[in-house]
Amino acid sequence: MRCFIIAIVDGVNHKSYKRLMKSGKLPFIEEISKNGIVVDKCCTVFPSATICGHASINTAVHPGYHGLVGQAWGST
Repeated sequence: MRCFIIAIVDGVNHKSYKRLMKSGKLPFIEEISKNGIVVDKCCTVFPSATICGHASINTAVHPGYHGLVGQAWGST
């Protein structure tokens, strides 16, 4: 059985992330990236809320299909 870990850096833009990596301020991420696969070119879903993006990563479908379209819970 093969296992894997997905590390998601949420809430930071690509330019800031790259700057932090180059300056050595993300040593743990840098270390785990050495033996892993890093995806640099990706885009978020709409709406770009954490729960929608994580659900899309886990299901490989857009929010319109998995049904999580926001981070607020409540009845209508």
